[in-house]
Amino acid sequence: MSCLINSLNSECEAQEILDQKQLQAFLDEYNPKYQRNFTLNDVASGVFALTPYKAFAWAAGEGDVFSNTATRWTFEIKEEN
Repeated sequence: MSCLINSLNSECEAQEILDQKQLQAFLDEYNPKYQRNFTLNDVASGVFALTPYKAFAWAAGEGDVFSNTATRWTFEIKEEN
């Protein structure tokens, strides 16, 4: 069985990525995927890592679809040493 997710909402912790190695790793994945050519200068600020701790989703549809498909996930945030 498959379904179409109509909505996904999440609560998360956001942290700006400032480390050059992390930004370069981001660009190494992002640029080919979206056929872009951003450089480190282009993303010197405004790139964030999101760590979700709660997510909610439900399938598209009418009537009882929401009450029969709504679900949530919770995630433990691991502290970095």
